[in-house]
Amino acid sequence: MKKSFTFIFFILIHFYSYSQNDLEISREFGLFTSTNISGYLKPLITSINQSLNSSLYTRADYNNGWSFGLDIAASEMYIPEYQKNFNAELPKKFGNTNIVLTALSKGGKITLNSKGQALEPTIYGGISTPIFAAPQNSFPPDSFYKSVAYAEGNNINLMSGLPTIKLFLGIPTRTQIKFSFFTASVLNSPLTYYTIGVNQNLSNFINIFDRNSSYSLGLNLNYSSIVRNTGINIQSYATGLNFSGAIADNLWFYSGLLYENINGNITATRKISTTDEFVNNPYEEVRNGDPLIISMNTYTNLAFLIGLSYKLGFVEFHIDGTWASQPMVTGGFAFTFFDTGEKVKINQSIEIPKLLPPPPREIAQFKINEYHFNTNPISKQHIPIKAEFQITNIAGKKIDTFKIEIYHSKQIRAFLPYIFFDENKSTIPLKYSQITNTKANEFSFKQLLGKNSLETYYQILNIVGKRMQDYPNASITLIGCNSNQVSEKNNKKLSQARAEIVKKYLIDIWNIAPQRISTLARNLPEKFSNPKDIDGIAENRRVEITSNDFEIIVPIIIDDTLRLIKPSNFVVKSDVQSPTEIKNWEVNISSDKGLINKIEGNHNITKDLAINLDKDTNFVRNLPNHIDTYLKVANNEDVEITPIQQIPVEVARIDSSINLYNLILFDFNSYELGKINSKITDYINSDLNEDANVQVIGYTDRIGDTKHNKTLSEMRAKSTANKLKAKNIDFIGKGEDELIYDNSTPEGRFYCRTVQVYVHQKNN
Repeated sequence: MKKSFTFIFFILIHFYSYSQNDLEISREFGLFTSTNISGYLKPLITSINQSLNSSLYTRADYNNGWSFGLDIAASEMYIPEYQKNFNAELPKKFGNTNIVLTALSKGGKITLNSKGQALEPTIYGGISTPIFAAPQNSFPPDSFYKSVAYAEGNNINLMSGLPTIKLFLGIPTRTQIKFSFFTASVLNSPLTYYTIGVNQNLSNFINIFDRNSSYSLGLNLNYSSIVRNTGINIQSYATGLNFSGAIADNLWFYSGLLYENINGNITATRKISTTDEFVNNPYEEVRNGDPLIISMNTYTNLAFLIGLSYKLGFVEFHIDGTWASQPMVTGGFAFTFFDTGEKVKINQSIEIPKLLPPPPREIAQFKINEYHFNTNPISKQHIPIKAEFQITNIAGKKIDTFKIEIYHSKQIRAFLPYIFFDENKSTIPLKYSQITNTKANEFSFKQLLGKNSLETYYQILNIVGKRMQDYPNASITLIGCNSNQVSEKNNKKLSQARAEIVKKYLIDIWNIAPQRISTLARNLPEKFSNPKDIDGIAENRRVEITSNDFEIIVPIIIDDTLRLIKPSNFVVKSDVQSPTEIKNWEVNISSDKGLINKIEGNHNITKDLAINLDKDTNFVRNLPNHIDTYLKVANNEDVEITPIQQIPVEVARIDSSINLYNLILFDFNSYELGKINSKITDYINSDLNEDANVQVIGYTDRIGDTKHNKTLSEMRAKSTANKLKAKNIDFIGKGEDELIYDNSTPEGRFYCRTVQVYVHQKNN
């Protein structure tokens, strides 16, 4: 296995130099265009970029003295599978059957007349696949379009970076400067490499942490350059923040968030040749003898690392792991040749006590022969913080009791038959509940009691598995999809892998017969989200579940209890008096069952702080006995914590029901009910009493114009209300003003494209 960056300039083996100093390539590179060689080398360039930006961080507590030393480190990178292939460009005339017929044999499948791109191995990949071509006549340029071969990969899973050797200099501004330099002659022209990095401590300048704290925050800037005039011009830069703290004596942890990038190119002229291999090359760029340009680009730019540092005498050992395009482990040690250490400025004034004159004669009888020594002639009176608060309802009336009302509740939780995947990944994300065979035998829909729609959704794999066991004649089709963007462009192999991993889970865990599960692969879903929006792109990376039996994807109906706290909205009215500016404040709300909410802020406290307990449902399920609140306020001198105010909670069981029905699968930007939602409205109608009070609330996700979303949510609520047969019914649209689920995830956005129907009626 080749594991060294020494072949970074493997191309130079084929470079020749004559009177000029340009880099030249030989005819062996006739199979490379600039686009293809850039794709072929992209993972190697990513490794180079990460190697150049390795060992940037250790501790951030740079002192205000002088220091000088040497840091040596080496790194090892793991190569992800998706970096072992790239979309190679085909000759422009491929696909034009009047000029050339082509055939590609891969995995036992023959593809005729390929055009545009073909999936081929990168330098870290495996065996390449040639495309065979048959020209339709023997006259140029038609005869140029012959079989095309691609370079083989090297089957690399791990890649070692070049050791980084850097001198470092610490200066009294709590700054550390790292630099390295190397030069050598390449084909009679100097190749120069240098890097310079600056680590600056921030926390001591802006007083983020207490003076005696071991925590430190730093800023990093790093620049690297590899230049040969002419032919090679590569720059890499990185910037980020690092954080460190002490664990024990001489042992520290450190972490960092880094943005890194590489740009530039390697340019080589093509050696003049008159051979048929060159003249008849199917690529126009090669036939014309255009320069070969290798663009420097990588997969992603963000990296996060965490590591440990241990100091033994003048040597400090460090090791860290980095999550980046290529996950990386870096280890090394630093020799400190000299270090003046932290300079502490002593500024202590000593004042000699003065003997005060004796008191006047008229009061001497009270203080006979008494002398006073004043050791603090300028005294400052300490004024403490005063803080108090009151808990009131929205109208301003003091709250003496909270009340939890318990209703019987029949709930329909919409079933979203999609499983979403991370970018360029085919592993099931950890957010989806995945269990063992033993747990599958114990699985029951009763386990979904007390959960909301989104919490229920994350059990989708087990819900489908359980339902397929309950309905043995049902079959399903898993449709793997991709975003059809960047690395997922035309990547049906990835789509298929996504469908297969879901199928494998249902077979392995739920013992579903393989013949009951079909898989398909496509690029974008049939009803795709906006591919020009970052949220839409994420929503298209999914596996869709369809079935010949509606019972597999039917909404989930559960008899549950609904607990409502009243008042759910209240106000914390505070009165704070501080002699100096408030530094920070905190309102803590808890119960005998645990923390409910904590609101924090800086500077001036909000005098009327509105609290909504509707979204904090976990504590309501546990039926607390009381709710406790306190206020904490701090300035630069004092911290004041008020006494805890305890308000009792009463529990009442109500002889009526509040049923909650969720409708979903509104198409993007649509208010049409569709088949599934129509079935839900039919079910609601069958369950309504004459005295039922019905409220219909429409929602949208965050995508699109706010005003348009408001109208869209109203139309969704109205179209649902029109289908319901209730005497007392009203509807409202809230648009994206109230996002009921986290819109940073695809499933959160889908579950926000909904209508919720609340039915309040007496029990039968």
